[in-house]
This record gives sequence, C-alpha cells and structure tokens, in this order.
Amino acid sequence: MRNLDKKELENILKVNQYSRHEIELYSLVLQSFKELFEELYPATSSDGTRSKKPQTTPLDDRQLSQIAKRYNQQIKRLGIQSKLASAQDIQKMLAVCVQAVRNKTNLKSISIEEPGTGTIVDFTSNPLESVVKQETNNELMEFRKIIITRIRSFR
Repeated sequence: MRNLDKKELENILKVNQYSRHEIELYSLVLQSFKELFEELYPATSSDGTRSKKPQTTPLDDRQLSQIAKRYNQQIKRLGIQSKLASAQDIQKMLAVCVQAVRNKTNLKSISIEEPGTGTIVDFTSNPLESVVKQETNNELMEFRKIIITRIRSFR
C-alpha cells in the first residue's frame, strides 16, 4: 500500500466498478495511511530512501485510530457526505484496497496452447460491442487452432 499512488488505486477501483463516491473515500483512506506512514518512516535523503526499514506487520489499533482520525478530518474538511469511520472501518477499507490491488497483480495469464486458461474480462456495456467482441474472439479461436495445427505439423 505504501508504494501505491492515488491514481493507480482509482484506476483499479474504477475497473472493479466502484462508484465515484466509493473511489473518493478509498482514496482518502490511502492518503491518510500514507500520511501516517511518512510520519513514522520519513524519507531521509533526496532520493526518498529511509533511515528506518519500514515494517510489514499489520497495523495496530493505535495506528488504525490515527488513520481514522486523519480520514475523518479530511471527510469534514472536504464536506463529503459520509459517516465518520472507526478504526475497524479503516481496517476494512484498507483490506478492500489491498485485495483490489492483489486481484489486479494476480491476473491469470492466457495460454495460446491451452484454450480455456485464464479469463478475459469485458467491461463494455454496449450490446453491439459485445457481439462484435464475441465474433472477434471466435475468429481468434479459429485462428489459434489453425496456428497450433500448423506448428504441430512441422514437428
């Protein structure tokens, strides 16, 4: 999370079809987390390296409460319509962010030699685009079969 930037998180959440309001709230959680992280582990050189090695252990209740306090201050300051968050709410929101990032980075690959592996996700909502995409995928499957047959014939 500490290396994740706001724009990347917003894009990941947008792909996962979170609402604009939810994306704004999760971005504030990330910002609050990063502010606390910078306070605990300040950069000590111009290239951004740190004197203390950052821990990778889970956040404790005190840290979660500090993040919640910062988050709630931002909610009030920005006039965002949302309930104030507890430390447990922050923990859940951070877990959602972590899971969304993990899902993005752990996408299965698709093998040309093993049809049916992996998943191609289609986020289009236009039915015509869906039909065109399906026809294109069917043509690609046929093309894949021809290529594999030709390659195997050379062996």
